[in-house]
Amino acid sequence: MVTNSTQATYDVMKGVAAMLERRDTVIASLDTMETGISEMKAIIGEARADIASETKADIGNIEADTGEIKRDVSSDMKSDIANLKSDIANIQSDIIDLKEAFEISNAIVQNHRIIARNSRNQPIYHPLHKTVPGSGLPLLHGIVPEREIQNYQHTGTVPKVGDLPPNFDAQNVINLTNEDICALIVFYNDAFGIVETDNEYARLKKELKPYDVTPGSTIPEDAIRRKEGAEDTRDSVN
Repeated sequence: MVTNSTQATYDVMKGVAAMLERRDTVIASLDTMETGISEMKAIIGEARADIASETKADIGNIEADTGEIKRDVSSDMKSDIANLKSDIANIQSDIIDLKEAFEISNAIVQNHRIIARNSRNQPIYHPLHKTVPGSGLPLLHGIVPEREIQNYQHTGTVPKVGDLPPNFDAQNVINLTNEDICALIVFYNDAFGIVETDNEYARLKKELKPYDVTPGSTIPEDAIRRKEGAEDTRDSVN
């Protein structure tokens, strides 16, 4: 016969057994969870390693692409800058050419007015403006002895288009000497058709008549002939 005390002890032991069984179940669950956590950690570690590796590779690719882009941009910019500089140089050259062409045209227009004025105001002959750029010093080769060419070098800057010859005596153009004519050739950068065999009077006629200091229609031909005749007379007497 089971007593109340025995039954109570049995119930207690049964409860303890149930608790132990539940403990084992919890421990097993904890072990399973721990295993899962370890596996998750391993997966996360692998993922981190993969991400780090891929990130490094991506960064390397980005840096490589960036470097290539920089090189391309730098090369393109250098090429564009070089082209721009070339374009600017061409524009500046065109501007200089246009400016020079304008100055030449302006000098020619002024010369037409001077020629018209000269035709009405003899014997005063106003000089024309320079229309040919540069120095005419090389034109003296074959006109004067080589040793004398250096005597006509510019003492300052080369005259510009539009300038007037210095020390020009408008009232005594008929008295221009050979030296004066050579100086005008250098100033105007124009030989006026003068050659070495021309005497002083032929040079004077060429200097005055075809182009420069006076219009051809207003040359005092008789004065030139009288001067040339007087010189010839002196030569024959001597």
